[in-house]
Amino acid sequence: MGEYWFIVNLDKKEFVAVPPMKFWEYLASENSKVLFWLCAKKDSGYKTLGRWAGDRVIVIGEYDPDFDELVRGARDITEDVVREILDYASKNDLSRLANAMRKALEVIL
Repeated sequence: MGEYWFIVNLDKKEFVAVPPMKFWEYLASENSKVLFWLCAKKDSGYKTLGRWAGDRVIVIGEYDPDFDELVRGARDITEDVVREILDYASKNDLSRLANAMRKALEVIL
């Protein structure tokens, strides 16, 4: 089994969980859009799009010695982000991205 990775916003005390796989495989997949979605400098009707723009954001694996200190007490917003990206992808005929987000929801739920 692979290591779970977390994209953590240190300023807002929130995180998004990455499925257990090699992190580089995650970045090469449609799922990597989550990081760009959160950090994009853009106003929209989506509450998570651009939510982390300008904040201090790190990527940390669960085996890192600082993991508990940095992730404990942070709010998991993974499902909110994935649902909003799925909504956006569905409305904009982005079927590959929509399919990736549906698969991500299956893992989350």
